[in-house]
Amino acid sequence: MLNILAALLFVVDNASYQQPKDSLSTAINKLQKYNSLNSVEKVHLHTDRPYYTIGDTIWFKAYTVSGEKNLATNLSRYLYVELLEGDTVKQSLRLRLKNGMAAGDLILSEDWLPGNYRLRAYTNWMRNFNPEHFFEKSFLIYQETTAEALTREKILPTLAGKGKKISGTEIPDVQFFPEGGSMIDGVLCKVGFKILGADGLSREASGYLTDDAGNNLIDIGSEYAGMGNFSFIPSAGAKYKAVLTFKDGRKQSFGLPAVKSEGYSLAVNNSRPDRIIAHVAAAKNQNKDPSELTFLASYNGNVVYNTPFKLDSTGSFTIALPKKQLSSGVMELSLIDSRSRIRAERLVFIAPPAGQNPLISGTKENYGLREKVSLSLASNDSSVAKQAVLSVAVVDETAVPFAEEKEVSILSSLLLKTDIKGHIESPNYYFNNTSLQKNRHLDNLLLTQGWRRYNWEEVMSETYTKASYWPEMGPAITGKVTNTWKKPVAGATIVALPAKSLGAVKQVLTDSLGRFNISLAGFSDTSSFVVQAKNPKGGNSSFLELDKTGAAGIQKPASPLASLDDFNNQVASLLEKNAPENSARLSAFNKGIMLNVVTLQQKKKATAYIPPNSWNLNGAGGADRVVSGDRLKVGGTLENALYSFVRGYQGNFRQYSRGQEGLLRVIIDGSPVDADLIEAIVGSYTLDDIESIEIINGGGSYAFVYGNSSQGILLINTKRGKFEIQRKFTPGLTYFIPKAIYNHREFYSPVYKVAQPVNQPDLRKTIYWNPEVRTDEKGKATIGFYTADFKGTYKVILEGINAEGIPVRTITRLKIE
Repeated sequence: MLNILAALLFVVDNASYQQPKDSLSTAINKLQKYNSLNSVEKVHLHTDRPYYTIGDTIWFKAYTVSGEKNLATNLSRYLYVELLEGDTVKQSLRLRLKNGMAAGDLILSEDWLPGNYRLRAYTNWMRNFNPEHFFEKSFLIYQETTAEALTREKILPTLAGKGKKISGTEIPDVQFFPEGGSMIDGVLCKVGFKILGADGLSREASGYLTDDAGNNLIDIGSEYAGMGNFSFIPSAGAKYKAVLTFKDGRKQSFGLPAVKSEGYSLAVNNSRPDRIIAHVAAAKNQNKDPSELTFLASYNGNVVYNTPFKLDSTGSFTIALPKKQLSSGVMELSLIDSRSRIRAERLVFIAPPAGQNPLISGTKENYGLREKVSLSLASNDSSVAKQAVLSVAVVDETAVPFAEEKEVSILSSLLLKTDIKGHIESPNYYFNNTSLQKNRHLDNLLLTQGWRRYNWEEVMSETYTKASYWPEMGPAITGKVTNTWKKPVAGATIVALPAKSLGAVKQVLTDSLGRFNISLAGFSDTSSFVVQAKNPKGGNSSFLELDKTGAAGIQKPASPLASLDDFNNQVASLLEKNAPENSARLSAFNKGIMLNVVTLQQKKKATAYIPPNSWNLNGAGGADRVVSGDRLKVGGTLENALYSFVRGYQGNFRQYSRGQEGLLRVIIDGSPVDADLIEAIVGSYTLDDIESIEIINGGGSYAFVYGNSSQGILLINTKRGKFEIQRKFTPGLTYFIPKAIYNHREFYSPVYKVAQPVNQPDLRKTIYWNPEVRTDEKGKATIGFYTADFKGTYKVILEGINAEGIPVRTITRLKIE
């Protein structure tokens, strides 16, 4: 989208010199080539609540976008959502995207322990890039208790204090970031700074700037989250330091970067609502270089504006860039020289247009218990596209209190977090009740934490790493073929034959890297295949390896551990504060638990489950855990069920037990499955094929008849009662069995009649969840639900993306009396 803003450019100091077209177009063409091969996708999950209790369900809606305008992705058809605890995947879902969106849910097992968990989402294509670009949200799962015991100590018995302990002699880390990249001799320079403690969280301080002659030049101080800025005119050869005093009274000095005698500054004023002012200046004593420079504006390398120019006689150049035609989000401003080198760069934030968020209105101000609520949604701006698909959550804020600035919103996810490196404290702070002050704080964030997704030098030299993972535009089989020496085999023939149904045989050749991509157009998302590789001479001595989709490695949390402590403590404080108001609900909750315990105990005594078709050598049910096929279906897939029922399950049939990780022994209908074929063979079964599973802990009493195995044992009893896929595979032959598509459950919303008796209390915390709220051509929609049994405040959260790619979020509250 080159030069689309050229007609809107206003140059204050007009320069008549024009850069040679070949140099500029070469650089831009290389950027375009890189972007065509490395398109950016982003994901946001709108969850119903910020934290949960054991046994709850997480309801979520996924929004997956691509490009500078955040339009629904056309790259990926599937999305992978994972629930992590530490370095363990507790649950994993594969969702089918429709217009970039999908709904899902995750059940938090009663067997899990309280603690901090992470929700992560990504496409297969996103695995080519830094995992920091994945959607990730940390949250707390705690154990619900009585109001009298709902104290910080009871809520966080084992959670607090996991962050790094700070001693009284801590010396915080202070970093300085000159605007544009460098302090230039004789040119007014803004310097951003960021103060972090040893725990990775911000510290506040104030002080002054001094030079090597001991002169105090200017007072400085952090404004928000340890960040601030100051401006002064540096001189070459001089040394500068900031003397800061921290809240505990300690004083410390920190040196600034060296001043450059030559170079260019790039000063940006983004405070005006209508335009960005960018000022370029050369060092004071620098020879007035007649060579050309270029000013670029881009989003993740997608150039939206460029102009060549020459500095005027004063060694400066000023541009005013109108915001009206710019997309919302983080934009890169770059100064390029004639050799395609970046001389200065700066990130700025383009705020979404005002008035985009839909309006939510009710029929009255206050509502009673178990009363019908009808809410109307309407577009707030007649100039934008009306029709949209939104998601709405209604939460009992008295039972689930939380600060809005701490939320992970669609605005902070898609417009900020995915384009900023490192941890951002309270990202939604910058979007909640925006003001000039918050805009200044956001500019400080971009001064101190901004970065590019790509390496400019690698793009210009075309030495960047090529993508390894294919975008999943539809069902496909991808992988590579190697020989005995692990070298790629080019020109190998790959044949895919449907394993369970009639259909055309698919055949392709491998490329120069031994890779292949077989489109499965016309087949369902869950079709399985037998895949065979033949080397160019027709032999089957080649080794065939299929790509694993949805199996990204697990990295450490992006947030410092101390931030989790801060999150936990905030939640605990809010719950403790609201405990008196929640006493009736918590009392009813505990009575329900007692009744359920009695009922479950009675049922357990009366109906002990004995699995039919069991091949267990201990006798049917002789295992540490027995799970019926019906219970397995709650997880949606066998893999999810194993996360819930197999202690220490790590995914891919691996278990962490007795201090080490190993592969489960899998036995189907009494027949052991070869270790290298477990995934292929077990994956060929659906939950409808499985009667039950029996789980035997390694080294336990039930493991004795299996050779006292130290490995965990998974016994799968099928409804047929006979293992039918016992065969040996030759080199170059394997099964392709895609991960099942998860179909989300419907959120239950009760309907109360006027004369309906109260049989049991309505304890809902999530009062209403709807991931598919569709507005009509006029931008209007209506939703309805019934209130629960307890007084308080309901928080209504609406999120979505309109047809023009603008993320929206609206919050309103209802009083329940």
